[in-house]
Amino acid sequence: MDKPFRIDRTTERRPTPDAFKSAISTATIDVLPLAKEVKRERTPGWCTYSDAFDSPEMEVLCGGINHKTATAGAIWRQGHLLHFGFDLTPEEMTERGQRLLINSIVYIAGFTEDRPIPHAPERALLRVGADRVVKKERPDKSYLEWYFTPEVRKQGHADDWGAFQTWYRQNRAFLRADRKQGGSLILDEDAKALNVAPGRPEFFPATIAALKEGVSKADRAATLLRRYAPLGPKETEAVAWQRWWEENRSYVFFSEAGWYRWYIDPLARKRGVPSTELRGAARAKR
Repeated sequence: MDKPFRIDRTTERRPTPDAFKSAISTATIDVLPLAKEVKRERTPGWCTYSDAFDSPEMEVLCGGINHKTATAGAIWRQGHLLHFGFDLTPEEMTERGQRLLINSIVYIAGFTEDRPIPHAPERALLRVGADRVVKKERPDKSYLEWYFTPEVRKQGHADDWGAFQTWYRQNRAFLRADRKQGGSLILDEDAKALNVAPGRPEFFPATIAALKEGVSKADRAATLLRRYAPLGPKETEAVAWQRWWEENRSYVFFSEAGWYRWYIDPLARKRGVPSTELRGAARAKR
């Protein structure tokens, strides 16, 4: 972010925000002040939890002091779109703040070929959020009921917190958000029955192999492929899916924020570059 203007990166020490203390143990943190009048009362800016940034066209460029988490993004990109969360007019900014704004605009202008990929019209609850809930020493009833459906709480014996924590660790890979449950997590019985984790790369080889087996396994595998890879072939024959997997394996990725499914990275496929290697500035127009 030093183009076209170099930004003075001399930091100042500020008290660690309360929201950061679970991740940062020091009493103060280094910051780059962007406002001319630091002590003036003003409307807070906007930041975004970066836990949901699980697709290749997204990147966090800058954080900031906030009331969420130490990793929340203040300046971040998705495809050709830029979020600049600092609520300051240029007149209220220091020179470094003004340069940061200009550099951000120049940076996003280079992403003419990239576009947002996951489709998430409603909010899917993420397992990384559930991880935080389950790690608590004692259950938080409101969060427990928000993240987990009544059926999951029953299956995991949530009334026995230690037992539920163990059950969660054993079944985490088979949990997914359900639209009918407002995005709360349910257990995918089909994936558990086949012992296939839908969010891992081995999902495709395992389900394609299951298509060649008995009717019960083949039906479950076909159901899982339709559920988690809707962009794949309409047929349920292993040959069609194997061909599709071989053609796209370098370009697919799994997104929980995009409702627990596999997507194809169109820019990676267009350029013939593995999606895992096409990140950040590499996605700008050549």
